[in-house]
Amino acid sequence: MRSHAPGQQPATSSGFAAAGRSVVRWLALAGMALAVAGCASSPSSSPSSSTPAATGSALVNKPGELPGFVGDGRNTSYPELPRLFTLAAPLPASVVKDETLAPMLATQRKVVNSRTFPASQPLDGLPTPVTQRSAQAVLEALERWSHSNRPLSDFVQGYQLQGDGRGNVRFTSYYTPTISLSDRRGGAFTVPIYRKPDGNGPFPSRTDISRGALAGRNLEIAWTNSLIDLYFLQVQGSGMGVYPDGRRRLLSYGGKNGHSYVSIGRKLVEQGEIPVDQVSMQTIRAWMNSHPGQAEPVMNLNGSYTFLSFAQNEVTGSAGVPLTPLASAATDSTILPPGTVVLIEMPILDAAGRVDHYQPRLLAVQDRGGAIKGSERLDIYAGAGPQAEQMAGTLKHFGRLWLLLPK
Repeated sequence: MRSHAPGQQPATSSGFAAAGRSVVRWLALAGMALAVAGCASSPSSSPSSSTPAATGSALVNKPGELPGFVGDGRNTSYPELPRLFTLAAPLPASVVKDETLAPMLATQRKVVNSRTFPASQPLDGLPTPVTQRSAQAVLEALERWSHSNRPLSDFVQGYQLQGDGRGNVRFTSYYTPTISLSDRRGGAFTVPIYRKPDGNGPFPSRTDISRGALAGRNLEIAWTNSLIDLYFLQVQGSGMGVYPDGRRRLLSYGGKNGHSYVSIGRKLVEQGEIPVDQVSMQTIRAWMNSHPGQAEPVMNLNGSYTFLSFAQNEVTGSAGVPLTPLASAATDSTILPPGTVVLIEMPILDAAGRVDHYQPRLLAVQDRGGAIKGSERLDIYAGAGPQAEQMAGTLKHFGRLWLLLPK
């Protein structure tokens, strides 16, 4: 269902130059479309020839130097490479340092220093396994780097993730949505929000749950007035509930029913309801709102159902620490384990959703993506609010990624 056009082979050097700042303003923001839509637009090649005026310390490519990222891991014409990681060429000389860096390092220390941190995590292509000590050493090196004017490569060594086999990793995004809540059923609040039943399953499918398979078992933790809002919150994995009296409670991921995830965006494209080049979280939601009688049957095509629970009013990832917007990421934890730090070429989008430039940025792996499998994708936490929602709906673009290890 993907629109896949041939593209250029990625460039071997980044050509980063100083210019531009403000990540959120430059993002025509970005990408739960993969999780909801299961579908990405064709990767962008070079953006427009103009670059933003220099307004701070963020970094962009010079005009004409942007690599043409291609591939999504499913193109069989790409050679199969035997390793997940390869030793990288020198890292970009300068990397963004902003207000997200300090909280990211602080929370990542909690992940790394946890008693549950695995003693050794061998990953194909690395010279040595990732260990608690090596993860701690990376954080110590990044702390020293943050107070220096020296290149990042003086402090850490980067290993590039192969991604689709040619070094291309697709970046998507997720955010914290808001949903209306009531403690009891009544009026417009007729949609139950379920906690996970006791036991190991099997649990009912989404269709069976919508038909009442869990009713009468005292599993309802709250009620909402919108099945559509609940669906998108479940795809995100957590969200903020707001009561009529203004109270707010965080709804946290509470497990899944074990049924396979099916992309409803892909189904809507296949049915001719949304053009492939327009599918996104926003267009899927708009279609549901304009087809209220068909919305629930389409949702039920996705048998996977996310159970929820109440939590402290901090959005946390699977690693158990608060997520930092634009600094925390979700991955396939068998490829990029929680506690690791990665450097990415973050696609910065223009108002039309095309790549304007790339920004080298550090991210902490602190969450696990239920729909992220393999080395071709990383999900960036965008935060909450309209800009975060926009980012989570449109980012589905390609860039490079390096796992950082001690020198």
